Amino acid sequence: MKKNKKGFTLIELLAVIVILGILMAIAIPSMNNVIRNSRKKTYISTAQEFISAARNNMLAEMYTMPSVGEYIVIQTSALELERGSENSTFGKKYVPQSSCVIIVNDGTKSGNYDGSGETLGDEFVYFANMVDEGKYGFDLKEENALKPADIKSSNVTDSCSAATLSKDNLQTVSEKKLDYDGATYTKKGSTYTS
Repeated sequence: MKKNKKGFTLIELLAVIVILGILMAIAIPSMNNVIRNSRKKTYISTAQEFISAARNNMLAEMYTMPSVGEYIVIQTSALELERGSENSTFGKKYVPQSSCVIIVNDGTKSGNYDGSGETLGDEFVYFANMVDEGKYGFDLKEENALKPADIKSSNVTDSCSAATLSKDNLQTVSEKKLDYDGATYTKKGSTYTS
């Protein structure tokens, strides 16, 4: 009696390997793009959390509030987040000197009056500049203008150490119209560090 052996031929095995190779060549870059985009979105979300932490600390009077036309700089290393704040979503530590929140006092709110005709308060605008040790980050941006597409992998400008910030430069990175009458904002005090 003759046994009937069944199995795959070498050609069939090679065809399956080639098909799997093609699928992997398509899937891996797509997955890398999905992961990279997710990291960028989380990076922006973390930047917004740093801005919120700076806002809360200022309201809690942990910082000296800037007067109209002034700004303060708070390094991200001086801000605490609930879920940790040392590493970026790309797994690298933030560079303290280049990662900061800048709070600008753009002037008094117009149109907000109490009964006596007095204006009710200052208008603060929040900006952030962040970069990690892997060179991932974004240049100075206003909080409402932050987008994942702003994340770069090199050539991030260090705007945290600027002695003065011009109104024109800030206006180009801001979504709101800046109202301060002067041309340049001046720094109030030293940078807040950890």
